[in-house]
Amino acid sequence: MTSGAAPPPRTAAIVLAAGLGTRMGGGKMKREWQGRPLPAWPVMAAMAAGCDPVVAVVGPDHAGLDQPLMAAGARLVINPDPQAGLSASLRCGLPLIGEADSLLVLLGDMPLIRAGHLAALREALDPARGRTIAAPVCRGRRGNPVLFDKMHFAALAALRGDQGARSLIQGPQTVLVEMDDPAVLTDVDTTADWSALP
Repeated sequence: MTSGAAPPPRTAAIVLAAGLGTRMGGGKMKREWQGRPLPAWPVMAAMAAGCDPVVAVVGPDHAGLDQPLMAAGARLVINPDPQAGLSASLRCGLPLIGEADSLLVLLGDMPLIRAGHLAALREALDPARGRTIAAPVCRGRRGNPVLFDKMHFAALAALRGDQGARSLIQGPQTVLVEMDDPAVLTDVDTTADWSALP
């Protein structure tokens, strides 16, 4: 009797789309770029990269986001208190990822992210060699999204405030993945950022 091969590692994704967008006058996540709201693009990138599940964390004022995000393949969860920061959205999404082996954390205001960026991060992650976090770097600047091995899930759940997982990423367990594409640096925080989108 032969045993089957072990299943491939499963990567989940959380797209943080509950931001208030105050620097753009509010309602940022509902802004449409090329016919889709901003967070639909990272959701589609995660789906195309084979992430399972893809969880989108939205704010209480999420009317108009539900249908396009679910149509793109996301499971939705509401962060009732977006003012508590990125860490609060992470805590909302983590219970939905199941028994994933790793987790991609994507920002909902980065519409230029594509599956290829995510594949490069997954290829760089190597827990057996102590590389348990993978983050992109472009032009000397660290960008997003970031990939975490499951050993960091408890630490992610314990984060507080709006700094996200910066404290974890600065450790020696992080492998920086060089990317030529400035998409990994392009988040939409201001009207100038919006105007600069291609």
